[in-house]
Amino acid sequence: MKGERQQSLQVFKQAIDYELSLGSQGEPSTPLNNRGEVFKEIFEDDRAETSWQKAINMPSGCQHILSNLNLAILYIDQINYHGAKRSIDAFLTCSAQFPLRNGEEHKALVELARGRIDLHTGHIDQAITHFEAALEQRQWFGKIGTDSNDLQTAAMISLAQALRAKINHMQFYQFKTITERLRWIQTRVEYTMRSWWYLRRARQILATKLKDFEDLEVRHTDSMLEYSTLGEALGGFPESVIAAKLSQQSQDDARQGAVPYYKMYRVEVLLAQGKEEEAFALLEEVASSARPQFDRALALQARTRLLEYLTPTEPDYNSLAEQVFREKRAQLRNYGLRLPVRYISNDPGGAIREQLAKSAFVLASDEQHGYTVRHQSAEGEEILTFESTTDNFGAVKVRGPNLDEVVNRFTDEVFSEDLGKN
Repeated sequence: MKGERQQSLQVFKQAIDYELSLGSQGEPSTPLNNRGEVFKEIFEDDRAETSWQKAINMPSGCQHILSNLNLAILYIDQINYHGAKRSIDAFLTCSAQFPLRNGEEHKALVELARGRIDLHTGHIDQAITHFEAALEQRQWFGKIGTDSNDLQTAAMISLAQALRAKINHMQFYQFKTITERLRWIQTRVEYTMRSWWYLRRARQILATKLKDFEDLEVRHTDSMLEYSTLGEALGGFPESVIAAKLSQQSQDDARQGAVPYYKMYRVEVLLAQGKEEEAFALLEEVASSARPQFDRALALQARTRLLEYLTPTEPDYNSLAEQVFREKRAQLRNYGLRLPVRYISNDPGGAIREQLAKSAFVLASDEQHGYTVRHQSAEGEEILTFESTTDNFGAVKVRGPNLDEVVNRFTDEVFSEDLGKN
């Protein structure tokens, strides 16, 4: 019932009432999930969340993964990674009660969701492993209904992004030996080629197999694409092709909530074509028009793109970098960007400063920063502490005798978020 969303809501409401009337024999979780998907399509995120929560809490709630998966995707859009992880964990705990299931119906989707959570929280090696597993798993078509091409495309784009993030992470890494550095140079070439190939393959599928870019329609129900970052995959298309498709899409799609997403697609294509001035104007519009609570990932993507074209010496860089870091700890390092900090040390001109300057921090001595890195040498150990004066970040403290190892561990802990074990 595409294009007839209000009628769909009424139909699903009747189906929910009917299934509830059957008592223990009913399965209301399926129409509840479907109703949530329609609410998400019309950008009523709070009502979508309520529908999915109700579906999950029904006795039939873990017969399939859709409600938990939809909820996790919604939370990722909101930069609520704890909520996304809890949703996937809850499904796996519930489905474990049915040992006769072989898991084919959900394994690929779980791997994809877990990979995205790890990518966005800075755990890149785990993310790569999950995305590779998602591409290897079979997809069961019964209750899931997700086209294999769609799932494959989504996993390829996410894997390409994770490989690129790993390359960005390693530019800040302190190598202990020449052999270790040479080994990484070889790996970097491999990751660069793999990232390029996966994006290229994903674009081919988007162009030829997914119904002529049908999934460019934001929040397409059956899609597993990540719409806040989908524009990164579109940059390889000719501007005229994407512009024409987006123009038609905008005419066909009257949903105001979709507008910032279509602008972001256009931005990525313009940036790929080197048309920065035109892109920057749209970036400001995306960041300001995205809904503060529900489109946080999209707004963050726009601000990150703006930041990429500034240098740490420019006045706007400091405030924008701090804003991006507050929104998501992993974002700056994932994109190869540095966080400006106030640096305080009992040995301000020593080797530790030189090592930190090579890492993901921009060191300054003035007080015009919301974050501080403190260094102290004591009892044969180097001690690094990260503190915030502007939010409730708390503190990160790392110590050890080896300078390179301390800087690497310190950078990892500052620019990643620990959600607990899977």
